[in-house]
Amino acid sequence: MTARSRRRQLGVRSVVGAFATLTVVVLAAAAWGLHALAADQQARVDTAARAVPALYRAQRARGDAPADAVRDVAMTLARDGVRVFPFPPPGPSGGAFFPPPPPGGPGLVPLSLLGLHPVRVAVGDVGLLVGMDVGRFEAVATPIIFGALATIGVAALVLGFVLVSIRQAALQPLRQTTAALRRFARRDFTPERIEAGDDSLIGELASAYTAAAHVVAAAFDERRRAELEMQRFVVDAGHELRTPLSVLIGFVDVLQEGRLDDASSQRLYAAMRVETARMHRLIEALITLARLNEPTVHEQGATVDVEALAGTVRDALAHVADDRTIAVRTLGPGAYVRGGENDVYDVLYHCVDNALKYGARSDVEIAIETVSDAVTVTVTDRGPGMSADERRQAFDRFYRGTQTRIVPGSGLGLAIVKRAVERLNGSVQLLGEEGRGTRVVLTLPRAPAVPQLEEY
Repeated sequence: MTARSRRRQLGVRSVVGAFATLTVVVLAAAAWGLHALAADQQARVDTAARAVPALYRAQRARGDAPADAVRDVAMTLARDGVRVFPFPPPGPSGGAFFPPPPPGGPGLVPLSLLGLHPVRVAVGDVGLLVGMDVGRFEAVATPIIFGALATIGVAALVLGFVLVSIRQAALQPLRQTTAALRRFARRDFTPERIEAGDDSLIGELASAYTAAAHVVAAAFDERRRAELEMQRFVVDAGHELRTPLSVLIGFVDVLQEGRLDDASSQRLYAAMRVETARMHRLIEALITLARLNEPTVHEQGATVDVEALAGTVRDALAHVADDRTIAVRTLGPGAYVRGGENDVYDVLYHCVDNALKYGARSDVEIAIETVSDAVTVTVTDRGPGMSADERRQAFDRFYRGTQTRIVPGSGLGLAIVKRAVERLNGSVQLLGEEGRGTRVVLTLPRAPAVPQLEEY
């Protein structure tokens, strides 16, 4: 249970407990007030009952008839909230005749429950029933009862309002989730964070929606980025391919006219061969870059010997190096990385190829070093180097520095290196300064060495 859920339950229990306590206190106070009032009234009745014989005899001594004497006694006691009624004396059988309750009846207040009862008094041949004035008693008791009920009613309304508010707060994540799903149905995939710090089903639903909304939004963002990347890729590729195609078309038009001698025709054929080779290299680079944008399908546990692959790259580019050397230097054993061999080859090949192209005919060194759980490969040349601005843009597709435009190339080499390194879960840095050469530093996760098989 989360802290918010515990606080919510504690709040509900506190509110209900406060209402129950208030109800008990109000009812107890009302009951105590009614019983105190009833005790005071009963004391008045008892005192009046004891005074009735003396009052009756005094009225009779003055010469009043029995009925007049009873009336005078009743009028005297009425000022104190006591009522007197005549009733027949005990019959010959000795039984007592108890008349119905006096006018005013029990009314709203159950008098018997409060301990109130009339007192019978026999004075000579006259029987009297002495009781309280019910109307006056109810005039005092009714405000107490209604005040208690009103207090409990107001407390119940407050309790209902608080419970409804708590319920509304508990259901708020569900309403937000419903509204968000309706926006999803309208193809509005903007994620909205829903605070659901509750471990109930509603809280779990809100949390699941929040997680799913972020995944969907990230997927659509990735899709938009991919679409923009593809559009830029197509534009850049079309621009790079248009130049050699335009040159080839122009050469073909000239050859079709048939006005050139054999020497001029041979020169045109040679130029066409150069442009065709340029297009071929560009298309190969585009195909490689497209392959690197596909999902990784490396076999789990596959390892690549970086030192052996660096030797292969050195041999493959030996014809380009002419009289320059491509040195492979290894510092420490176990230069193995996990990933696809084609990816590692592409990284090494394009790093060395760039160093040979733009290194101003300097030697190239491939330094391989194993450090803890990583393999570091540094490709170094001693050429003119790169400015800080050129280093920042060097990994962009089709980017070529101002000093390298005279060198044949497509501007895709370092873009391929960056994408291949990302597929290998590694990193790449471009170091160096103008006039001091360039270093490409590759850091790849190290894999355990391939076990050697014993020879028999």
